[in-house]
Amino acid sequence: MAATVEHLRRANRARVLEQLVYSGSMSRTVLGRRLELSSGGITNIVDDLVADGLVVEEGTRATRGRPVTLLKPNADAALFIGAEVGERDVAVELFDLSMTLRESASRELRDGRSDPTLVGALLRDAVDEIVARHPGRVSGIGLAVPGTVETPGDGGDPIVYAPSLGWKPTPVSVLLDAEIPVFAENATSVTALAEQRLNRDDNRSHFTVAHLGRWVGLGAVMNGELVRGSNGMAGQWGHTTAEPTGPLCRCGSRGCLESLIGAEALLGQWHAAGGPDQTGSGWDRITALCEAARDGDPIASGVVADALQRLGISLGNVITLLNPERVFISGWVGLRLMHYFGAELEAAVTSHAFGPSTKTLQIVPTSFGGDTTAVGAALIPLARFIEQIAAGPAKASS
Repeated sequence: MAATVEHLRRANRARVLEQLVYSGSMSRTVLGRRLELSSGGITNIVDDLVADGLVVEEGTRATRGRPVTLLKPNADAALFIGAEVGERDVAVELFDLSMTLRESASRELRDGRSDPTLVGALLRDAVDEIVARHPGRVSGIGLAVPGTVETPGDGGDPIVYAPSLGWKPTPVSVLLDAEIPVFAENATSVTALAEQRLNRDDNRSHFTVAHLGRWVGLGAVMNGELVRGSNGMAGQWGHTTAEPTGPLCRCGSRGCLESLIGAEALLGQWHAAGGPDQTGSGWDRITALCEAARDGDPIASGVVADALQRLGISLGNVITLLNPERVFISGWVGLRLMHYFGAELEAAVTSHAFGPSTKTLQIVPTSFGGDTTAVGAALIPLARFIEQIAAGPAKASS
């Protein structure tokens, strides 16, 4: 019985801290109401967390009655790193327990090179730069990669599958091997985590994130849980077959969705059809394609119309299968398409989805623009930290 009571106490400690981290400051009364805890229970738990240095009193707020004291996470109690392997660079960002960005570092992938050994060297250099300024204080590192991460059942080194980068299966330790715990996850999945945990204006528990950039991927949250699959391989939407006799994909198959609507595919189709020579960044070139189509250029209009049709069919199938309440569009290609052709994209998707599945469906850009992935990655070690609170007493970092 004593063990059961202690287990419940630790679990409630974690629930209270999680609520404050993800929902912001609030009073003991509101916390107790949300978590269905008695006033005496919430007082004892909060007193424990304050004593451990994990929660602090923020101040008071006037109400109809007496002023109430607000609580918030002690931002300095723990630090977490979110690292991202992007298309042009690797980005490393440091967050505190309130998920406030403290500092960042990045390293450019020169000449478009992104082989695992080079990426790993750049990641370690950027991580070391930040960790050196906070010795002993970083609790964990979340690493977002443009591929899926298989976690062996024997507890061995997780394996990254990133065909969009042309990688062979790569152990996570090749990319980042640190004394600090490293947790790797698919980049689109961590974007979904960010939408789930940090979007305080949206409490939806059924949604997907569709990423469109150099690579194409999908993250899904169903019943409030991130969908990872049996061994972490869920989300390779870009490598579902859209045209069986289509172009060869980097994964070795033909007609993958990514080989048809990924950034390189769209720009290649535009050029092959007689479009202008292209210079500048990928963002600039995709913007030029979208603007040319918007202005009625027949070649650009054809490329964009085909892309919207293919995307509508593929994403419509996802909606029919998963029945999400909302689809967030992420990635620089996706954000450009939403900016210029949002209504057309929504029409293409809904016309190819099972009708009743679209009754309450919303298709919107990701809430955090292009800055979602690193913060989503940092949520993984944050979640592990909170789990440790439930497992036993935890003290603030010194």
